[in-house]
Amino acid sequence: MACIQNGSRFLFATKNDQKIAYHRRFLIVIEIYYFFFS
Repeated sequence: MACIQNGSRFLFATKNDQKIAYHRRFLIVIEIYYFFFS
């Protein structure tokens, strides 16, 4: 039971990290866009 809980928590953490990384990439793209087109 504890093993399954740990696994799901790890999965959730990695999924969250992916979401944060994607968001950060999106913000960087917006910053570059503003830098070139402002």
